[in-house]
Amino acid sequence: MDSEQVKQLRYRINAAWQLNDRKLADELQAELHEHFVKDSEDFFKVGRAETVDNNQLFSVNIENIKIGDSVLHNGKIMTVCNGDIKRNTFCGTTLFGDSYACGNKQVTIVKYPSFA
Repeated sequence: MDSEQVKQLRYRINAAWQLNDRKLADELQAELHEHFVKDSEDFFKVGRAETVDNNQLFSVNIENIKIGDSVLHNGKIMTVCNGDIKRNTFCGTTLFGDSYACGNKQVTIVKYPSFA
């Protein structure tokens, strides 16, 4: 998959989200994820930003995650929605039901390049 195909796939994902078609958006993100992870698994390093396929990867604390971020969770690139972040007194902040070792494990954020 070349960079133009990746750009078009990201455009289709954004269009699917704008149309509230979560199933299509998830399928397209899975396709993008297969391409992305295949080329990037060797580049993950905690605490450093890496550039992979024109995407920036950052390791941050779970407290710094906000709605709209794209994160790498259980081997998938997922977009954080309103119901995905929960705060409680027992585990602190959870993301997709995972406390990331009560905030001691870093979360990998994927920052896509701007094509504007």
